[in-house]
Amino acid sequence: MPHSLVLNLLPQSPIPSGYLSGKHIHALFLTLVSSVDKTLGDRLHAQKTEKAFTLSPLQVSATSNYRLQWEHKQVIEAGTPCWLRISLLDDALFSNLTQLWLNLNPSHPWHLGPANLKIISILGTPQSTQPWANFCTYK
Repeated sequence: MPHSLVLNLLPQSPIPSGYLSGKHIHALFLTLVSSVDKTLGDRLHAQKTEKAFTLSPLQVSATSNYRLQWEHKQVIEAGTPCWLRISLLDDALFSNLTQLWLNLNPSHPWHLGPANLKIISILGTPQSTQPWANFCTYK
């Protein structure tokens, strides 16, 4: 059953536009996973072909039509609420990552390039202001 999670973040320092590409978001996600389950983080990092997850680019606001922003040409300033969507395509991966969401240290600064980020929340169900978090069956 696919799951879409939304990771809400607050930059504590500016995020340069050069660190907003997919490889940096991917590195952030693997760092988060490895902080709680090093073996799982290493396994996900070692996958060379299809991945059991996808990551959206970092988003700075929900628009009225809920289209995802795919690139940033400017710095994201400190204090700008951001989020990213994590889609999990494998039930086993979702159950393995449950411990991640429960055990992440929200006061620990996470890094996206030179920027420090604070995790505000992780959503697993749709909210009135954030419909991107959800789950469904493959049927």
